[in-house]
Amino acid sequence: MDIPLLIGAILIGVLAVVVLFAALFKAGRKAIAKSDSTRTPGDRVEFVVSTFHELVEKLKTKEREIETLRSQAEARADRAAALTEDILRSVPSGVLTIDPEGRITSMNPPGLVILGMKEEGVLGRSAADVFSGTPLGALLRRPKGSGVERGEAVFSRPGDADRKHLGYTLSALRDAEQKPIGALFTFADLTEVKRLEESVALKARLAQLGETSAGIAHELRNPMAVLSGYLALLKKKEGLDEGSGVVFEKMAAEIKVMDRIISDLLAFTRAEPLCPAGVAVSSIVEESLAVASSRCEMSQIAVSRDIPADLPLVWGDPDRLRQVFANLLCNAVEAVQGRGRVEIEARVPSPREISIGVSDTGPGVPIEIRDKVFLPFFTAKDSGTGMGLAMVQKIVVSHGGQIEIGDRPGGGAVFTVRLPSSEPKAAGPSGSARQAGAKA
Repeated sequence: MDIPLLIGAILIGVLAVVVLFAALFKAGRKAIAKSDSTRTPGDRVEFVVSTFHELVEKLKTKEREIETLRSQAEARADRAAALTEDILRSVPSGVLTIDPEGRITSMNPPGLVILGMKEEGVLGRSAADVFSGTPLGALLRRPKGSGVERGEAVFSRPGDADRKHLGYTLSALRDAEQKPIGALFTFADLTEVKRLEESVALKARLAQLGETSAGIAHELRNPMAVLSGYLALLKKKEGLDEGSGVVFEKMAAEIKVMDRIISDLLAFTRAEPLCPAGVAVSSIVEESLAVASSRCEMSQIAVSRDIPADLPLVWGDPDRLRQVFANLLCNAVEAVQGRGRVEIEARVPSPREISIGVSDTGPGVPIEIRDKVFLPFFTAKDSGTGMGLAMVQKIVVSHGGQIEIGDRPGGGAVFTVRLPSSEPKAAGPSGSARQAGAKA
């Protein structure tokens, strides 16, 4: 029951008591007047006292009824408030209210979790200040009309590379009389939905690119085989001078380079089946480091590992994942030009996901080319075919994961691989795998 209804019920009860009291008093006076001729003074006093006690009992009865109504109304109000709190605590979306002065008056627990905030840091503060430097700051600063505004926004806290894709609804907050008393901002985390959409679109693009690349590779391989055959015949020809031999050797070397590029392209187009299993991140990292050490010079590179001991297992193909991280480690070593630091960090951003970051202290990856580095044959290096990161992305996507490029705090680049996890059957006996500053 609402407070106005409770007040109305109490007023009606009081009015009924007053009317009843007046009626009884009037009836008593008439009865006394009629009996004045037949009753003695003692009888009259006794009658008045009896009438008064009867009136008092009826007043007490009405008072108890009013108290019962008040208790029931308070209990209903408490249950309604508790139900509202339970709903706001259980709904997976964020709910934020703002008063007419733009101050935040409430935010439910799921909303605080989505935005990575604490209640004491937002309540009573200006929404424009709390969300300063983000799209939400400008959005919540605008005056609220009578309509409903819906849209999407990207939210990230200053200094935090993690971005949240939010779907939101912004409307006026009104009281029981439909008078505006602020603004209501509801929002949902669409980050996983966006990642799934991007993953599906990327798989479709990779499949289309694979079909095209396969056709090109086969068309190139046939004439390359003919060239190799003719070159072999020319080299066997008698009477060739020394200069001709050098030219033939260079031609043969270039044909081998082209053949390797075609082989890489065919490997990129092939849909090889995965053999997934639960794999420990620490073992993937150590095996990848061993592979990378055999491919590139790492004797002057400081490698630090930050891998919690209680990390869940990664669900994936060990051989393919080793290929991914060995390639990323070699790229990091090349970025620091043989001297610098490479860091490997593993975290659990969500219950079903593990992120593994490989960062370096090199010059970083310019923002303008980050959308291109995973394309086949794109490379910013003086040497290389540009197929390494394309293959890395293909393997990660085939595992249902993602790979992202970011900036390392303090300078450099960080490649973050997000992969699905599987719960470990037993805790590992090795303890923490933190080995800061270890030499590879």
